[in-house]
Amino acid sequence: MNSSVGANSGPTLPRVAHYPSYTFSAAGEIIDLMAALNRPLDPWQAWILRNGLGEVQGPSGPEWAASQCGCWVPRQNGKGDILLALEVGWLWLFGVPLVIHSAHEYKTAQEAFLRIKALAEANEDILGQYVRRVWQAAGEQGVELTQAAKGARLRFMARTRGAGRGFSAPRLVLDEAQELTEELMQAILFVMSAQANPQIWFAGTPPKDPAAWIYNLKESGEAGDPHVAWFDYGIETLDLSDRASQAILRDPATHAATNPSLGLVRGNGTGLRQAAVDNELRLMGAGQAFAMERCGMWLPRARDENDHAIDPQIWSARSALAIPLHQLGDFAVAFHVNARRNHATVTYAGMWKGKWRVGVIAHRPGTAWLLGKLREIKVLYRPVAFTVDARSETTVDELAEIGIRLPEDAEEPKRSELILPTATDVATAFGMIVDGANNEMLEHEDQAPLNSAVSVPPRPLSGGSTFDHRVGVEVGPAVGVGLAMWAYRERIEKIKDDYDPLANIW
Repeated sequence: MNSSVGANSGPTLPRVAHYPSYTFSAAGEIIDLMAALNRPLDPWQAWILRNGLGEVQGPSGPEWAASQCGCWVPRQNGKGDILLALEVGWLWLFGVPLVIHSAHEYKTAQEAFLRIKALAEANEDILGQYVRRVWQAAGEQGVELTQAAKGARLRFMARTRGAGRGFSAPRLVLDEAQELTEELMQAILFVMSAQANPQIWFAGTPPKDPAAWIYNLKESGEAGDPHVAWFDYGIETLDLSDRASQAILRDPATHAATNPSLGLVRGNGTGLRQAAVDNELRLMGAGQAFAMERCGMWLPRARDENDHAIDPQIWSARSALAIPLHQLGDFAVAFHVNARRNHATVTYAGMWKGKWRVGVIAHRPGTAWLLGKLREIKVLYRPVAFTVDARSETTVDELAEIGIRLPEDAEEPKRSELILPTATDVATAFGMIVDGANNEMLEHEDQAPLNSAVSVPPRPLSGGSTFDHRVGVEVGPAVGVGLAMWAYRERIEKIKDDYDPLANIW
């Protein structure tokens, strides 16, 4: 048996894994078939298939929960075997009339063709006996099955502006999807227009062009589009001039998290080894090439210079004289720690003369100062609520040590207790600060960190948006202000104002 062995018994899951909920999955039969063909899938490959091939019951039968699936994993991890398994299952198990597999380059499409051809020849009793013909001519290759297998066909082709025209296919595989352009997508998508229950799979590594078409699908997948399954093993975008970022690239834990087949040794001898990764690092260094090719890092998306979450001119017009916090009255407090945990921000939001009044309380490098500052704010001002864009037990436990706790009864919270947002709440908070500025219902203190943060582009999140932290600007002030507005709104009508003299003792 061509099995995989390694240090981890379970699959390495993607850093980003959003997929629609489903009732059942079509992947089980495919996974079993690949094992019978002496080509068993790695645990992570099987996991991707199960969640990408999830189905729900539609009016006329099972339907794909996700009509579009994206799989992004660094080179030499075995992405091709996911596509191979899909095509074997669609042809031999489900008799799909036509599957089209396209790649940016002819040689890549040819390699995929040779892989499935060899698998059929090595398994004559299971696959080969159902092959009616195999062809390779005029820049295309393909496999056609016998009528006993419903005459299913698989065509391989390199992408051109005319590739796929004249065909109508219910299944489409787009390898090297990082090279897709809007023009190519216009030609390709009409292949599926007349199909009742189509599915398209995109696979590749992050593009070198920050204006690539695939960023459209990436943002839809990360935002939780109900029709998209998005699996991305890559790291967050790093500032590669920063020593801490370079340390992340050199860390074997990063290599393991971004390369799901690292340490697996398959029966045929393939598998990514740490020694190979270490050699790549020595040759390339901890720079952009290694970050993208081995750790799957995406470049920030290219955007128009006028693409701002809040127009700077509108934001500037909302500035007002500062009000001391003790004069503001009720307000909520939010804090934010950036992804590298080398900078933190504390913000506030309350109401003043019928408008939101927002600002930054503290914005400093490091995090050692943060708990002390939050404790000071709690003692001096007894805010309506505290909130943070994080749900980790560590954060909750640390806050509890300074007397900021989750309420015992969520319907009857007390002052200065904690409220934790969901991803949807974070998107709602973004909408509150943007709408407040655009509708002249918000004033701020004209603080440089906040002015800079609100001007970054938005990025999709949970059906809405948030401030894009990947553009090299500390967005904590903007994220924090929005969350403070959300927390104030959620708690102001619920808090019990009975003063407890022991409340500030920890």
